[in-house]
Amino acid sequence: MDYPEEHLPLWRFMCGSRSEQEELAYRNHFLTNDVRQIKGMSFAGMGFMIALTLLDIPSLSESPELMTGIVLRFLLILVGVGIVWSMRPEQPARTIDLKVIVFSCLAAVVLVSVHYMPSITPPRMVGVATLFIMAVHIGFPSYAATLLPAIAIVFGGEMVILFTGDRPQFDNSRVLIPIVIAFAEYVAILGSAYYHRTRYETFKAILEVKTLSGMLPICASCKKIRDDHGYYQQIESYISAR
Repeated sequence: MDYPEEHLPLWRFMCGSRSEQEELAYRNHFLTNDVRQIKGMSFAGMGFMIALTLLDIPSLSESPELMTGIVLRFLLILVGVGIVWSMRPEQPARTIDLKVIVFSCLAAVVLVSVHYMPSITPPRMVGVATLFIMAVHIGFPSYAATLLPAIAIVFGGEMVILFTGDRPQFDNSRVLIPIVIAFAEYVAILGSAYYHRTRYETFKAILEVKTLSGMLPICASCKKIRDDHGYYQQIESYISAR
């Protein structure tokens, strides 16, 4: 079934569902800003990992297993800096997406590995997992479908931690934690889809203005149209009058 552009189903903005040519034009239009946003979000995430590491260092004497988490975070930061630093606006959008997938999946593996330690508490598990989900879906300007591998690693890993082994600290939250994480994923996917729908509508509007610019005397600065008498009018007024 064909839909007018303004009535496209929301799921269409969870993945690249348009024609390859249109999708390429859409992604390339925002690619420079996307690369900047990805780099900014990635470095912010690395800063958060450094902060967690600093919080764990004083507890090393009581919980030596925390050293494993510190080493894993340090390795992720090294690899992450290399991946993020290699991103360039002139690279294809699919290449940028692939690097986002690799980085987010590595971060998910580290997150689950740290949570597998016996000293992990329910509030920390829920807080870090929820923050990760929100950060990748809302912070990264990639489609929700692109980030699902990383989310699957986190959700699956947390379920294994919750329902296997002897972890008495999770006895009262084995049902609540999956619900909270699933709800966070639902909200994050919706936020990502609405974000891409708004961006796509902006992209289409810019294309229409460019098309009109080739046909009508439109001011490059204020985007108003010059009528036959030399006066400038808003585009809406000009078109509705004719």
